[in-house]
Amino acid sequence: MKKKLWIIVLIILVLIVVVLINFKSIEKLWRTARGRNIAGDIIIENTGLEFQITERVRDDDLEGHDEIYGWFGAREFLGKGYKAITAADEGGMTYRPDIYVTYIITSYPDYSSGDQCVTCIVITDPKVTVFGLSTESDPAEFDRVLKNKGFKVEVEEYGAVPIHRASKGDISIHFENKTITIRAEVTNKEGIVF
Repeated sequence: MKKKLWIIVLIILVLIVVVLINFKSIEKLWRTARGRNIAGDIIIENTGLEFQITERVRDDDLEGHDEIYGWFGAREFLGKGYKAITAADEGGMTYRPDIYVTYIITSYPDYSSGDQCVTCIVITDPKVTVFGLSTESDPAEFDRVLKNKGFKVEVEEYGAVPIHRASKGDISIHFENKTITIRAEVTNKEGIVF
């Protein structure tokens, strides 16, 4: 009986050591499999994005990402590897480069909820895909792929550049002028003014 008890204790200790050594890998796996998308109905496949739309993020998730300042009630971060342009003559204001991916972080699903979630993603980098689509994709391909994913697709004509908009639940994806924008609608039930 003592021998069995020692074997069980040894197995538990080995498991604890393995978990502690691989904690970051296990946490990343858990977040990928379970905790990433709080809206629950939209997970962007075939993508190079670091974060999903409506994904909960923590400050340590954003380490190494340049911040674009100037928001009220939101924070904006460039994807890793994209560097903000700082204007020395304007008091250190930061700007996006020409080619980038940016993540806007707000509360979600309501501004009063307190969670930090990705509620807008803007992509100008043609190397980054969303459902296999890039900023270089043909608008007809955008419409076809997103219809096949269950999105309602509309084309709005504003001047010379049409806007292709796909929506599903509270998520919309816009394709306009070599830019892909993904948005989650955020409610403001308490009428918070920024």
